[in-house]
Amino acid sequence: MQLEEKLSVIIPVYNGEKFLHKCLDSVINQTYKNLEIICIVDGATDSSADIIKEYMQKDNRIKLIEQQNQGVSKTRNKGIDIAGGDYITFVDQDDYIEPEMYASMMEKIKQDSSDIAICSIEVIQIEPEFYNLDGIKEKYKYMQEGLNIASIWNKIFKKSKIDEYKIKFLENMQIGEDLDFAFRYISVSDKVSFVNKPFYKYVKHSGNNLNDRTKRISIFYCMKNSYDFINTHFQKDTKEYTTLFSIFNKLFEQHAMEYAFCNLPEGKKETLEISAEIKEICSKIELRPDIEAKLNRALFFYNHKILRKIWKLFTKKVV
Repeated sequence: MQLEEKLSVIIPVYNGEKFLHKCLDSVINQTYKNLEIICIVDGATDSSADIIKEYMQKDNRIKLIEQQNQGVSKTRNKGIDIAGGDYITFVDQDDYIEPEMYASMMEKIKQDSSDIAICSIEVIQIEPEFYNLDGIKEKYKYMQEGLNIASIWNKIFKKSKIDEYKIKFLENMQIGEDLDFAFRYISVSDKVSFVNKPFYKYVKHSGNNLNDRTKRISIFYCMKNSYDFINTHFQKDTKEYTTLFSIFNKLFEQHAMEYAFCNLPEGKKETLEISAEIKEICSKIELRPDIEAKLNRALFFYNHKILRKIWKLFTKKVV
């Protein structure tokens, strides 16, 4: 009898004692049994490590790594480095998954001989929201739709593909590192499988602060990383490059522009500094003329306090 291929599940943990039981229960109770569950405690100051140690007593598939706080990207990269599975997936500590998730997705990968499987997501909040994959058949449409491309936890990746293209999370970034990782991986995937079932339960918490300067700038560095990747791995005169360049521009508009220019700070010095840094990063990115014009227009309003106030009278967002 042929053994199932091993799936490495990487769970970054930081002060997750309130959520870990539900998360870990949902992983160890998967009907797909050939798992390696890598829990990396990233400088937690609560009982997270003790909870994981309790689970290790009853499930020898669980591994615990403890480290000083390094951030989620470095933590995920460490998980990738030590993973011994044929495939890799991720779970966030405060989320949980349906029992059939990995079995269904691994079976789909096997049937299609694909490099990645993607399932739908249910957002758990006051009113549940679904990210639906109905009608999605190929990777370019999925990327173009931008439905949940930035989510890495509803995907199963082939370890050999990650290693071949040296795909890692851009470190020290606050926003956009998951979008960059998924964009690069999918762009070089020969075949993508879609499972239109909301196996992954994303628990949405309030209080996400987009006003932090590091978060604003991070998305542009991540988009620059994606841009560099497609220019390294695809010839400019090919249809594939043209398609990816078009998708990149759409994602730049949807993600970078929105995150950078919503809830603008009022301080002139901070505004000018952020604007200058964004301009410097984007000067190294070739953008579609209409997107570039939109970016320059947003930066113009961003730099002028009076114009910014007038602009806010007509729109909730600068872009």
